[in-house]
Formats: sequence, structure tokens, C-alpha cells
Amino acid sequence: MSATGKLEIVRANYGAGDKTADLTEKIRAAAVGGVLNVRAENSLADKDPAPNIKKTLVVDYLLNGVRGTTTTPEGETLSAFGLLNCPSRSRLDLFASAPRNQAA
Repeated sequence: MSATGKLEIVRANYGAGDKTADLTEKIRAAAVGGVLNVRAENSLADKDPAPNIKKTLVVDYLLNGVRGTTTTPEGETLSAFGLLNCPSRSRLDLFASAPRNQAA
């Protein structure tokens, strides 16, 4: 990681209501070098944690020591690029869920 900033994935869950899958380790592993690009879909969780229900990927993070949460609806992509080159960022403004951004 760059000395200019730090992204830490605190927790990541995918599902709906109380039917979720813990994806913390998968999302941590995917967030390498300040780049994160994952599609919120059942294959990410290895199985459908809430069949026939629209799911959401919820990621709690620390960026430069500031806590935030971002959500990505099922079927959309959570992307963050170059975060560690933006030491003044206190939020994941660069986190984008295509086609809409729901950053904290």
C-alpha cells in the first residue's frame, strides 16, 4: 500500500435482511493497491444467500482513518480506483456503483 493513504475493509456482507453472506475476506483480497472492482452477484458469495430476493453488497471501510459505508445493489459493480493516491480523501467519493453512486 502507498504511504499516502490507507483503505481498510472493515466488513462486507451480501444479501437481504438477515439472510447474508460474510464477504469480508473476499473484498479485502480484492482491494489491492487502491483498486477495487467487484460485481455484486451470487457467485461472489458462492451461493445465493437470499433466493428470489434482491440483494445488496454492503461494505464498511476506513479510508485514511475515517469510517464509511457504501452499498451496491445486486447486479451492479462496486469500483474504486486510485484511492491510495488521494491522501486528502476522507470518504470513498471514488467508490461508484454503476450506474449510480451510493457512497457514504
